[in-house]
Amino acid sequence: MRKIESYTPAQLFFIVFENEIQIQKLLKATFFDLLFRKVLKYEIKSNYSSQKGEDVDVVFITSGPYFSVIELNYLEKYFLSPFKDSSSLSIQYKNYLDILKEEIPYELDLLKEFKEISWFKTHFEKKWFSKKFKLKPEFKELKSEILKELTEIQLSDSNEFLNFDLEDNNLFGRLFLLKRRLYENLLSTNEIYSFLNKRFDQYLINLRPKLSRYRGRFLGYSTYSGCGGSGCSGCSGCGGSGCSGCSGCGGCS
Repeated sequence: MRKIESYTPAQLFFIVFENEIQIQKLLKATFFDLLFRKVLKYEIKSNYSSQKGEDVDVVFITSGPYFSVIELNYLEKYFLSPFKDSSSLSIQYKNYLDILKEEIPYELDLLKEFKEISWFKTHFEKKWFSKKFKLKPEFKELKSEILKELTEIQLSDSNEFLNFDLEDNNLFGRLFLLKRRLYENLLSTNEIYSFLNKRFDQYLINLRPKLSRYRGRFLGYSTYSGCGGSGCSGCSGCGGSGCSGCSGCGGCS
């Protein structure tokens, strides 16, 4: 078993990136991790009557077969909270993302919460005369081993990912630690996952104003390559001002 398979996506993100961690990417990794592990699942309701009276295919999010048996890790509680009153609830994806926008705290609060976890205190220490943190010396070798494994996975993509099954894989949300080109290509092989991915990117863009009022910017967004300017007209999967368009999914809403 690979070393990375012993750690959650959140743990790996902190080990690999330390203070440079991109929270927006970790949020996406956590959501897809829950889908891949079948804690959550998507449903497609065909011939669903839209507000315009048209029959369309609509994606819903609901609890999966492992919803009630998992031990919750960092961040996961926010993605499962819409189902806390009823695990049989089925929520339209766009409404689910709106709920997350209200549920997920500000970035600094998320970081503060993680720093209180015993695992973090075991692996990290505070830098001298700084609020930043760093990996403890005894775990530097662990980081090197993890980086080596990630490099080997990416170099072997022609073999390992030739028949990669998004519905049945051992990487789960750790997939998002790979190069963006690689995980985007894998998600694009499945129409629904491609759609979920692009809509989640739009959700992250819409989440930015909420966080910017608290800190001035959302960590990682100043270099986020998916957004080209006002209205996010340069964002992959965005058809124009306000991100009204979504490519990659023919009839999903």
